[in-house]
Amino acid sequence: MNHDDMARALEAYFDTAFAAPGHEVRELGRLSGGASRETFAFELVSPDRADRPWPLVLQRVRAGALSASFTMEGEAALLRAAAAG
Repeated sequence: MNHDDMARALEAYFDTAFAAPGHEVRELGRLSGGASRETFAFELVSPDRADRPWPLVLQRVRAGALSASFTMEGEAALLRAAAAG
């Protein structure tokens, strides 16, 4: 998937997730490093706060890179538990 296709897919995702059309992904770029994951940085411009874009990072697992025992969902649960104290 090229960066333009990824940006359009992210925009569609955020439009659905926030139940509001008009999100825009800007400055999408791949960050270096990571053998098992691809990491991208971007700005998300929301229609209700166009003057203050959110800086975000997306990580995605490379196909076949991680075992079934360690998933992105598992890592997210671990981070939520750590933040809860």
